[in-house]
Formats: sequence, structure tokens, C-alpha cells
Amino acid sequence: MNAWEFYAEVARNLRESRQSTGMTQTQLAQMIGVSGGCISQYETAKRMPNLLAMSTMCHVLGVSISDLVPDMVPQDIDCDPGQTSIYDVLGDES
Repeated sequence: MNAWEFYAEVARNLRESRQSTGMTQTQLAQMIGVSGGCISQYETAKRMPNLLAMSTMCHVLGVSISDLVPDMVPQDIDCDPGQTSIYDVLGDES
């Protein structure tokens, strides 16, 4: 999954979660302290929410972050607690 696919899936999951509650973009925006346009940008993958906004939206929508954010790390990767960088886990592909 590339970055665009990741952003698009987060956007789709957020939109579906919001719609399933019957909440409008404006209502969600008011509840988390951002503009309605900001929610629109999140739901069209033009902007990604920061961790605080994501956590707050999850709380308001009654979902977990894992419901919104797709799993990008292959399941067959072993993570060593001594690894401190994502590049240690995935390997430096640059």
C-alpha cells in the first residue's frame, strides 16, 4: 500500500464511521474543535488529522484508531524492542 492508498483508506473509514452515527461533518467538527472544512479535507484525503484530532474523533465516533487506520506493516515482520526506527523494522529502502 502506498501513501496515497493509505490516506484514501483513512479518509474512507472516517467518512463511513461518521455517516454510520448519522453525524454531519459540521457536528463532528464542532465536537472536536475544528472547522467543517477541515473534516471535509480529512474525508477526501486532502489532509490527514494529527494524532490528537484522530484520537478525539475516535472517541466521539465510538471507534478505535485501528478501525480508521489501515495496517501497513506486513504481518511477517518481527519487531525487536531494540529497534528504534521504522527503518530498523522495514529496512532502509532509500
